[in-house]
Amino acid sequence: MSLGRPLLPDDTANREGNLHDPVSEHGLGPVLAVFVKKIPANENDPLFTVLKMQQDLAAKYRRQRLGAFFAMLVFQDDFPSDPTREDIIIEAGKAIELLPHPGCP
Repeated sequence: MSLGRPLLPDDTANREGNLHDPVSEHGLGPVLAVFVKKIPANENDPLFTVLKMQQDLAAKYRRQRLGAFFAMLVFQDDFPSDPTREDIIIEAGKAIELLPHPGCP
């Protein structure tokens, strides 16, 4: 999410490390959501093409308040009790760093 300003760690808009609520974040405006069942392995993964298209559309229709997000549905169990969550968080973070972050602080 980009508010056009840097987000401080205690800013309520900073959702890093927390669950996101798309309704609270985007209201009743249009939202382009992508749900994936795996973490993309590298930049050649077809998922990156979809996510880049999503970002391009969100930027193109920003004035119409098009929101966009993607969620990786990769946990084996509920987040607090998933034994692999730390490894998944690290792997997902590496994949996200491969994506361009247009308009983000």
